[in-house]
Amino acid sequence: MQQYVQQLQKASDLYKEDKTLQAHAVVCDVEAQLKTAALSEEEKQALHTRLSEDATIREIRQEAERVAHLRQTLSSDDLWTVVSDRFGVRTLFREDEETHPFHLIRVEGYVEAPLLDLLAILCEIDLWPGWMVP
Repeated sequence: MQQYVQQLQKASDLYKEDKTLQAHAVVCDVEAQLKTAALSEEEKQALHTRLSEDATIREIRQEAERVAHLRQTLSSDDLWTVVSDRFGVRTLFREDEETHPFHLIRVEGYVEAPLLDLLAILCEIDLWPGWMVP
């Protein structure tokens, strides 16, 4: 039983390091292993209780589900409206029931710049008129 407790602690540690998908994989592995584990019914019940009631594990599951939804949303052009497609940059938006009244915005293209520079630009969006080509 101790190995499963350690694995769940590892999942919690990974989650604290913002490694949600890795943490979720560990939780899923523990669940799969429990099906064939040589544990007493009492030990299995204790682990199942922890898997279903632990707040961190619940957060891991919820965030992994949101990531999966985001990946699915971004992998398809369904329901996306192209706003602009010029200079090698394609901009799309989408209304989503889960984020209503907010819009989802997707920008596709290649930019030869460090990722941190691009993220800084997103934080300075109010300066957009000064750096965006009309």
